[in-house]
Amino acid sequence: MSRKMFSGSNSFIGLEEAIEAVIADSDDDCAYDLAIISPDPSVVTDEKEGSDKDMVKFTLPRDVPGNIVVLVRDESTLSSDYDSSDEEPLASKRVHRQPNIQPRQQTLAWRKCLPSYTFGHQHTSEVQDKQNAVKEQLKDHNPVQIFKKILDEEVLQLILSNSILYANQNNRHFFQLDLRDLKKFIAILILSGYHKLHREALYWSLYENVAVALVSRAMSRNKFREIKDIFIL
Repeated sequence: MSRKMFSGSNSFIGLEEAIEAVIADSDDDCAYDLAIISPDPSVVTDEKEGSDKDMVKFTLPRDVPGNIVVLVRDESTLSSDYDSSDEEPLASKRVHRQPNIQPRQQTLAWRKCLPSYTFGHQHTSEVQDKQNAVKEQLKDHNPVQIFKKILDEEVLQLILSNSILYANQNNRHFFQLDLRDLKKFIAILILSGYHKLHREALYWSLYENVAVALVSRAMSRNKFREIKDIFIL
């Protein structure tokens, strides 16, 4: 494609010159396009020239600012350079996005396998040595003596002090508890673990076939429930 430029900045007949050049150089195999190139911003002004009524005319304007470009297009070369799809609207060439297809979820296959165990930092031999040392210390003790080794006087005193402190923090300043009542309370808890009844109150029942005389003689029901409310380790 070739082009010819005609300047209309000095004389305002640039458009007429361009049309005359196209008519003189007319060829059946060529197509001509006219384009007006905008002038530099320094040339354009905001001054109004002429009236608005003169803007609609059927004659060629003589006052054309800028340059006129004549584009010559050879029709014989359209087979190689021109594509008919260029004439289609841009909306028809819009790329349609494919819907977001979720990938298929893989089915998990479960299979049986042997478990693998990991051991801690402490070696088995050290654990066995400690177990053997405990067995050696307790080999001559009966079950009651072993229980007293675990729940000794120091632990009982700690439970007693924490329970009284908890009662005072809850505004129960008249609560009283000593080591004797604390041991009875723990004994009743141990007894209820293997001699089970449907309700706690049945241990103090008046019916002989239900009541547990050992419990009712050791502590009253109200005292047991009072200690149970504030018992804390």
